[in-house]
Amino acid sequence: MAAGIDPARALQEVYGLSLSSPFALPGAGVATSALADLTIAEGPATLPDAAVPRGPYRQLGEQIELTIPAAGRFLLAGPGRLEVAPKLGVETEVLTAFLVASGLPMLLWQRGGLLLHASGVELDGKAIAIAGPSGVGKSTLARALLERGGRLIGDDTLWLTDPANPALAAGLSGGQFLRNGDELRFAVLPLQQRAEVTVLDAVAILSRGAPGPSRLRPIEAVQSLLKLRHRPALPAMLGQEAAVLAHCTRLAAAVPIFTLGLEEGAIERAADALAAI
Repeated sequence: MAAGIDPARALQEVYGLSLSSPFALPGAGVATSALADLTIAEGPATLPDAAVPRGPYRQLGEQIELTIPAAGRFLLAGPGRLEVAPKLGVETEVLTAFLVASGLPMLLWQRGGLLLHASGVELDGKAIAIAGPSGVGKSTLARALLERGGRLIGDDTLWLTDPANPALAAGLSGGQFLRNGDELRFAVLPLQQRAEVTVLDAVAILSRGAPGPSRLRPIEAVQSLLKLRHRPALPAMLGQEAAVLAHCTRLAAAVPIFTLGLEEGAIERAADALAAI
């Protein structure tokens, strides 16, 4: 099935913002605002030959183009606007998954703040970011906390929206991408398991090392947060590196940053440790 268009173009809520998009994004909610903060539209999504290659991106001024062979082209065309040229015949699920993973980050970094490679769960009145590289177990551990009565703030990516309030976090709370071997599926969550934009109480950085949790010193915390930025090339291209460093520094001063080892088969022990933070 080729990528389809929603003729109603109903506004969706993503990361606490209102989005106008012809594509229904997994994890998005129903927007409460009648005005769009962000726009995704079909378009040519290409820059002229004069654009400068920057890794997988091309840049011309403030415009940034990203080509993903499996999905199509994404272009940050202007303030709050992303143009999409889907690959011919691309499956809807493939296109929207890449929009969540790579397209939305372009729009969010453009607005500022800090984008972390992290899941977020609110449990017993505490909001915890579960950060770490791909495949370390963020979504699996978040799922274990949801099964204990937690609510999802966001899966895989959290946007810390406000440099003046550095721990204020938002995400896509409507569900999770879960992997079973080579199969990746999106699991929708009921409304009672979805959290609103919230202030984090802690950040736990997962690794395959010592169990922990062990609190990082401020400098180590800032260094770790910088390594865990989601799509880190984008803030550099947008001239935001100094602002991102300042945000990480304020976040490390505002909330405890822990490391937490996640041994094979030790999800429940890790969940116990997070619940006790």
